[in-house]
Amino acid sequence: LDAFDQVVEIGQAPITKMKRSNVATYSEVYTEIRSVMAKSSAAKEAGLTAKHFSFNTPGGRCENCEGLGYVDNSMLFFADTRVVCPVCGGNQFQPQVLDVLYQGLSIKDILNLSVEEAIQVFTGQPRILRILRILADAGLGYLQLGQSLTTLSGGECQRLKLARELISSSPEKRSLYLMDEPTTGLHPQDIKHFLALLDRMVDAG
Repeated sequence: LDAFDQVVEIGQAPITKMKRSNVATYSEVYTEIRSVMAKSSAAKEAGLTAKHFSFNTPGGRCENCEGLGYVDNSMLFFADTRVVCPVCGGNQFQPQVLDVLYQGLSIKDILNLSVEEAIQVFTGQPRILRILRILADAGLGYLQLGQSLTTLSGGECQRLKLARELISSSPEKRSLYLMDEPTTGLHPQDIKHFLALLDRMVDAG
């Protein structure tokens, strides 16, 4: 125990059951994106801050669906049905927030981008690019930034966990990684990406 600062378990279990967590929030790139949006002249003129670009807190989100873009209808004895929010039309945010654009894209448009597409959009933002490139290197470039974590496969969850470790880890921390049969059931291409991530973590110390 004295040899390590932390123990990190990497398994194939789903990362979270929370429907509010997505690729952007889990990788923490969303914090950087919201900050960039808030610094625009349009946001400042409208009195908007970074919190207004969050769908998880009141302020700029649509309150009818609480920023989810859809509402669940209870069917009592049957499975609940999910319909597009009639107030925001699935856009998750209030109109004044959607009016703020970065490279011609609203915050909703950005959440609809894949990781690879976002790399092209944020070429001038090194902090955002660093995170996006790690996700792409993990073979997750096709995932949408706003894609819910509940929709990811076991292999995708595992690579996302490892990618986040690379994003947030500091060389000063001594970490022990416990991986429970990490390649069981994975496609050979997924295993290739997984091993590349492991090599990168070793290279990073």
